[in-house]
Formats: sequence, structure tokens, C-alpha cells
Amino acid sequence: MAPTHPVHRHVLGGFATAAQRDAAMARLGAQGFPPASSYGPTEPDAGMGAGMGSGSRLPVVMLLGGMVGALGAFGLQSYATVAAYPLDIGGRPHFFWPAYIPFALEAGFMGAMLSGFASYLVAARLLRLYDPVDENPSFRRAMIDHWFVAVAAPDDAAGARIADLLGAEGASSIEEYAADAQQAGMREERRE
Repeated sequence: MAPTHPVHRHVLGGFATAAQRDAAMARLGAQGFPPASSYGPTEPDAGMGAGMGSGSRLPVVMLLGGMVGALGAFGLQSYATVAAYPLDIGGRPHFFWPAYIPFALEAGFMGAMLSGFASYLVAARLLRLYDPVDENPSFRRAMIDHWFVAVAAPDDAAGARIADLLGAEGASSIEEYAADAQQAGMREERRE
């Protein structure tokens, strides 16, 4: 039976310098193509891919995780000492909020840390055990001396336009590969 999901292909362009890669990323963003993934032997520059999307949402997620942790701990202590198990200890009121602050603060730190860690794993796609880009023979140079840009192409016409754009930006190699493991055997390779 034929697959019901659309066939997604990616175009992988290899560049000799990081400046060529940055120029290609900026031009892809200006042309309205989907966000591209960048691979290289060095840490990416701060301005790389300026047109390819907004900044990170990680600080907002960590803030929300910290607030949920702190408010949850504060609410849990309030419920425990006021409603669930009220005790008269030393004449203090049942809702003695200064005693709740240290644990609520620590729970807030823990909530921020756990939500930041989990969202980083999701954002960096580290939960995936396999990525078809790893199967490309020329991609092994990404760890040594080459910079690569991988762009999703929804159809063959878009793939050809992306390949032409990467070639115009000075790509030393351009490859097309399937986006899932079932189509990995259908890879085409073009070198200039």
C-alpha cells in the first residue's frame, strides 16, 4: 500500500566557509523558504541566519516552569497547614506565609531547571535517535572542514529552486535526501 503522508525531501548544501553558509541562510530566509538546519565544525555565530526565525522561547518556558513550581509549592503548603491538617503550634496563625517562602523558592528553582532542561531537549531535537542527514557521505565533513545547510523541500519544484539558490551562493556540493528512513534509498546526489 502506498504511503498516505506527503513525501518530504531535503536539500543539503555544503559550503567551504562559514560566511558562504551565513549568506545562503540569509538568502533562504529572504526568499521565504522554511527554516533551515545548519551544521558545521565550529560554534555558530550570533548573527547567523538572521532572517530564519525569531529568538529562543526557552527563557519564557523556564520562567513559567519556575512560577508553576513556586506557586504549586506555596499552594501545597498553604493547603496542608490551613485546610488538611491545621495545628496550633506556638500560637502562630494557620496561614503563616513566611515559613512557606524557602521551600516555594527552591521548588521554583527546580521547576525552572526541569522545564528548561526538557524544553532544550525538545528544541534541539535530541530525543531523536536517527536523522536521515547523517546518512549522506559528504556530511561527514561537517565535523572537519565544511559547513552544511539542510532545507526541507515540500515538492520537486521547491527542491530545484533551493538547489539553484544554494548553487548560486557557492555550495561545493548539493545533495537531495529523503526525510524519513523508508525513503532513504531514494537519495539523489549532484556535485558541481
